Amino acid sequence: MNEFSSYNNFKEALLEKVLSPGEFLVEKGRFLTMEEFKKDPSNYFSIMRAIATGKTTPVEIANFSGVESRKIGTYFSRLLELELVRKEQPFSLKKPRQKPLYFINDEYLRFYFRFIYPNVDSIYRGLGGELLKEIMSTIDLRVPFTFEKIARQYMEREIVPEKIGRWWNKDTEIDVVAVKDGTLYVAECEWTNKKIDHKTLMALQRKTAALLNDLKWDPKEIVYYLFSKSGFEAVEPSYNVKLISLGTLCSS
Repeated sequence: MNEFSSYNNFKEALLEKVLSPGEFLVEKGRFLTMEEFKKDPSNYFSIMRAIATGKTTPVEIANFSGVESRKIGTYFSRLLELELVRKEQPFSLKKPRQKPLYFINDEYLRFYFRFIYPNVDSIYRGLGGELLKEIMSTIDLRVPFTFEKIARQYMEREIVPEKIGRWWNKDTEIDVVAVKDGTLYVAECEWTNKKIDHKTLMALQRKTAALLNDLKWDPKEIVYYLFSKSGFEAVEPSYNVKLISLGTLCSS
């Protein structure tokens, strides 16, 4: 966005262009959603806020938003139709067995309903600086979600898979799983200040064994992708181990 091109400091840009009274981005999220939800906007806003705060199951979202569980499916249908929200189930080669989780599709709307929407009054009272402190204190917990999303987009471009998603069970999760021509692609995304090493690769290989047990499938080949914010050490790329740095993602 051109309005941010003159800033070299992220916090300064956030404070002046997003958390200041009268700025376009303070109200843009409400305008975007109000156009779609002229009828009963408060429940839609409450549901979006619930998802933005990390509630992902229908029960969690209903409890947080105050929308009755028996009615929430109607709201989900509209949100899914407009692609404001997506539902996600663990990667499967057959019909998924688990109930879906719900996420906000758009990064700005995810930020808006987490931080701006519940704090608009504070922003207009000139308290954006206090909100900025809260945002910066939690940003490292939120960026990994976006980093994973960008990594998945990278794999979609590079592999052009037949199917792609995320996989999890009760105690294991793989950030990105994809299949093409009998080959399984799996990825681990690390948004930390530590470099990725061979231990991360070994952990991904162990999780992949659990994935294959769940899929009941024997691929002809497995390719491992490691995405790292801070680089790599003691692990080498090969034909089936791909090391993707933040710089590579930014330039792709």
